[in-house]
Amino acid sequence: MICKNCGNKIIDGATVCDLCGAPVADASNEAMQPQENGTENIIKDPFWEQTKENNANNAYVKKVSNETKIPYDPFAPIANTESADSEIPKNDGTKQQKHEDKGNKEPSYDPFASYANSTNSNPANGNEASKESKVQLNRNAIILLSIAIIIIIAVVAVIVIFSKTTKNNKAADTNIIQYSDTVTDEKSNYDNEKKIASPEIDMARVNTIIDKDTHNAAMSVCIIDLTTGKEFKTSNADRAMSASAMINIPILYAADNLVKNNGNRLDNIDVRFHYSTSGRSFMEKDQDGNVYDLYYLLSNLLAYSDNNIANTLIDYFGMSDIAALCHKNGYDSVDFQRHIGEQIQNKDNYISASDAAGIIAELYNSGHEINEDFLKSHFYINDSAVYDGLGKYLPRNIMFLNHNAFTQTTYNEVCIVSNIENPYVLAFISNNGNLESSKLIAAQVSEYVFDTFNK
Repeated sequence: MICKNCGNKIIDGATVCDLCGAPVADASNEAMQPQENGTENIIKDPFWEQTKENNANNAYVKKVSNETKIPYDPFAPIANTESADSEIPKNDGTKQQKHEDKGNKEPSYDPFASYANSTNSNPANGNEASKESKVQLNRNAIILLSIAIIIIIAVVAVIVIFSKTTKNNKAADTNIIQYSDTVTDEKSNYDNEKKIASPEIDMARVNTIIDKDTHNAAMSVCIIDLTTGKEFKTSNADRAMSASAMINIPILYAADNLVKNNGNRLDNIDVRFHYSTSGRSFMEKDQDGNVYDLYYLLSNLLAYSDNNIANTLIDYFGMSDIAALCHKNGYDSVDFQRHIGEQIQNKDNYISASDAAGIIAELYNSGHEINEDFLKSHFYINDSAVYDGLGKYLPRNIMFLNHNAFTQTTYNEVCIVSNIENPYVLAFISNNGNLESSKLIAAQVSEYVFDTFNK
C-alpha cells in the first residue's frame, strides 16, 4: 500500500504512515477516506478532531499545497523550527527545504518596525508589546544621542588641541626668532667689543727697538689696524721723508682715482711706455715706445718696483697732479720733485710713513677696482728682496704683501698682513742710515707688531 500523503510504501496492516504519520485510508476505516470539500482534499483523523475540540487555541488545518492539507499543531513548529535543516514533504513525493535560502542576508533592524508590528499582534498582549517597543525605542534613541554627544565632544577636543598646538608652535617660533635676534645682537656686541678692543701696540717698545740702531738713521713707523682703522705711530711718522721708490704708492692712488672718476677699467686705458734709466726694472729698453694698458703697467710696477714704469706713469698722470690729489685727500707729505733715478741737487720725492700706510689702508678697504683683491694679487715684491726687511722674521704661511725701496742709505717698506684675525698695514721709513742695519731694525719692529696682532 502507498501513502497518499507522502508516497511512502506502507507496511501491510499499518494504520498510519511510518514516515509522515498520516492515517492509512482503506475500506474498513471510512473515517480515513478523503472527502470532497470544494476543490481541496481534507484528511480527517479522530485524533486531530479530538484535539480540535479540546484545544482552547483552536487547532487548525495547515495548507501544504493547492491539493493537500494536513492538520497543524501550534506547538509543533516550535520543535520543527529549531533546526534550519528541517524538511516538509511535498505532495509530489520529494522533499523540500522548509527555509528557503535568502542569500544569507540578515534582515535589517528598524526600531519603528518593531513598534508597528507590536501594535498588530494579539490584542491580549498588545499593551505589553507596546510598552516593550517604546522602551526599546527609547533605548535606541538614548544610544544614538550618546553617540552624537561623544562625536561632538571628540570634535571639540580635537579643535581645542589643534588650537593649543598652533598657539604653542607660534610661541615657539616667536621664542626662536627672539632667541636668534638675541644671539645676533650678542654676536654683534661681541664683534663690536672685539673691534673696539683691537690689539694695542706699545709704541715705547717700538721706540726701544729703533734706538738699537747704531747708525743714527732717521726712522719712522706707522701701523694701521685694517679692521678698526686705529693708528699706532711714532712721533715723527707724519714727517715727510725721502721716498725713493715708495713714491709708487701715490702713483697707484692716482690710477685708482682715474678709474673711479671716469668709470673706465684699468685694462681699457692705454699708456705709451718710455725706457729712461737703469736700476730695478722688469721692462726692457727695446720696449720703449710700445703701448700697454694701465693694468699691465701697474701690476709690473708693484711686482718689480720698476723705475721705468714709475717714471712713465709720473709723466702720464703729472707730478703736480699726483701731489695735488694726495693733498686734497689729506696726504699732505706727498711731494714730487724729480723722476726716479734722476740726480738733481736738492730735489727729491717725499712721503711720510703715516701717509704711505694711510693710502694703502684706504685702497684695501675701497670698493673700486684697486681694492683688497687687487692688492692681494699684485701688491708684492717678486724678487729676492721680498723678505729682506719687514718679512724677515714672519711665518711663511701667512699672506705677506709688501712694496719696498732702498739705496745705500735708505730702506723704506710698506707691508700688509691680511690673513690673520686682525689684518694690518705697517709702514717703515729709514733715511740717512745704513742699509743693512735699517733692514734689521725693520725686521724686529715687524716681528713685535705681528706677535701683538696675532694673539
